[in-house]
Amino acid sequence: MTNSASIESLPGSDAHGERPHGIFERLGDWLNPVLVKEVRQAQRGRVFTVALVATVLITLLSCVIMALDLSDSNTQPGRSFFTVVYVFVCGAMMLVVPFQAFSSMGSEWDDHTYEMLVLSNLKPRQIVMGKLLAAVVQSALLLAVFLPFLATAFLLRGVDMLVLGVVLALTAYASVWLSTFSIMLSAVTRNRLLRVLLMVMLGGGLASLVSGAAALAQEFINRPDQMADTEFWIALPQILVVFTLLGVLAFVITCNLLAHEEENRSSNVRILGSVAIFALLALVALNVGLATVGLPREGVFGFSVVGIFALTAVSVFLCSEPERLGRRVGPTVPRRPWLAFLTLPWYPGGGRGAAYLLLHLAVLVAGGFAIALFAEPPSYARTPASSSLNSEGGAVLLLSAVYAVLYTLVPIGILAMFTRNTSGGRKFMRTIAFFSPFLYVLVPAIFGLVVGSYELRSTRHVGNPVRTMAGSVSAFEDHRDGVFFILLPLALFGIVLALPKILRAVRETATARQAVPVERSDR
Repeated sequence: MTNSASIESLPGSDAHGERPHGIFERLGDWLNPVLVKEVRQAQRGRVFTVALVATVLITLLSCVIMALDLSDSNTQPGRSFFTVVYVFVCGAMMLVVPFQAFSSMGSEWDDHTYEMLVLSNLKPRQIVMGKLLAAVVQSALLLAVFLPFLATAFLLRGVDMLVLGVVLALTAYASVWLSTFSIMLSAVTRNRLLRVLLMVMLGGGLASLVSGAAALAQEFINRPDQMADTEFWIALPQILVVFTLLGVLAFVITCNLLAHEEENRSSNVRILGSVAIFALLALVALNVGLATVGLPREGVFGFSVVGIFALTAVSVFLCSEPERLGRRVGPTVPRRPWLAFLTLPWYPGGGRGAAYLLLHLAVLVAGGFAIALFAEPPSYARTPASSSLNSEGGAVLLLSAVYAVLYTLVPIGILAMFTRNTSGGRKFMRTIAFFSPFLYVLVPAIFGLVVGSYELRSTRHVGNPVRTMAGSVSAFEDHRDGVFFILLPLALFGIVLALPKILRAVRETATARQAVPVERSDR
């Protein structure tokens, strides 16, 4: 008979003589701790089990009813069977799993367990990754449960194997992407009321996406020849690249929301933004070179303008960050002067954010014009070799860069002189900056009402980008004086306001790299 001492000495045994699950117990030590916690909670809880069993039973009942209703004249019953099954697959993976991920992150605030995660020395990246991996495990489990139904649909004829595989792969990808976005939404605020409002909005949005995804899948199943087109396989990887970058951005933002204020919560977003800009230019150049696509010159300028708009939205946050490097950020600055100077735009700080904006505006404008030289000229061009600088798209690209400076550096630079560098002050600056496009349109219109100017009160002025950027080259010609004597001086004024911040950032970076490194926390 084995005594208690020998029982305790057995590997994988506890004091009560119960032997854990061997390799699976050791595997739990290797995996992400948050993932293990989430899976164990789901295993012990009733919510996921009840939802899973109920979904399977409803699916089975619907399939039986549909099978009994099939007519003998239907030569491809697999398509109808797949349509019914996929609605539940899509609902489970694109609605239940992301919603569960949102609730899982929110429960950390409601149950006051996030502090325990922080005390466990887990990094924000590990916490978010654990939540996401738990959603992936749930999604994989649901997909495995529905595989027999999907196999039955294939055996009933009418469902192409390639289409079935692509649809399921895209559904799994969408489930992971939506789970990442849901976790980010749940981490935005700790206020329960606001989180409930976000939950309602998320549920409505996910339900709409499920409906659209089911309709799109049915279209591909009924017309499998669409996947045989070359354009489909050219567009699909590019769409996946764009959404992958957006998903990584949501992941990074979530990590930053959970990180300590003294941590570097900006460099990862800036690096990802740089990668996204170069990826955009690379995709545009690829589409210009592909014979099956042949992206025209105006399309090149259009995508470059989209990149500038996205850069402007992100730069509102970057340019309004605290100027001082955090105590945990300063020691990470490179010690070599030239390397510290080159990496300056990717470190936190409003001045460094202004440098980041100006640098990437130059990259987008220069890259757009360089790629446009190899693109097909517009149909109205006088000669195929006509300069892209003289085209409508070229003027729009340059003007979009000017408006980017007007919407970021000008309002933030002015408000910084009258606003304290506090969390509330930064929120106020960001709010005004986001509403500045409307202010540039409405303020001259109100002034036009006072002075009786029809052009101003009808918003036919340079503050309205639709008037100066849309239409044809003649629209730009009509506002040439306003562009050169109002917009450009205002943009230069914004750059002048940002120059002292940039210079202070350079000096601070030079000082920080000479500082003695301090011990960093695991957080």
